[in-house]
Amino acid sequence: NQARDKDGISSVTLMAEVALYYKLQGLNLIQALDKIYEEFGFAFEELLSLDYFGIEGQDKIARIMQFFRNYSERQMLNRDIESIKDYEKSLEGLPKSNVLGFIFKDGNQVYLRPSGTEPKIKFYIMIQERTGSLAEKKEKAYQLANSFVDYIKKTCEQL
Repeated sequence: NQARDKDGISSVTLMAEVALYYKLQGLNLIQALDKIYEEFGFAFEELLSLDYFGIEGQDKIARIMQFFRNYSERQMLNRDIESIKDYEKSLEGLPKSNVLGFIFKDGNQVYLRPSGTEPKIKFYIMIQERTGSLAEKKEKAYQLANSFVDYIKKTCEQL
């Protein structure tokens, strides 16, 4: 018999090696991950999915994309925007796609894209916190992610 699930099998095998490596050091995987967060910073991701149904929903999603595509402010939530990537313009050799990315000078990122199969738009919020204790990094990351969620919801309600 052959195992054709190459991605799953490879991942499980690698994870077992990682778990053994840290177990021999007296750590479980959560403790090991916290060590990495302490050294390199805490990374946190939040997904916001907003549903808009029918023709009105399609129009609403188009308005949301247009608003963010034309975003002219240099900041969002008092965070300096380094660049806005519009993948509809086929950036970085990738095929054109209705995706926008906001890259902030502090390393945080927010991407948005409408679903191609469902009546929704998704916002991917990626936070990095590098200063403070691990507990402080986590708290700041959670608070910032919540602030982005609140800002996005409020903005989309108005469009």
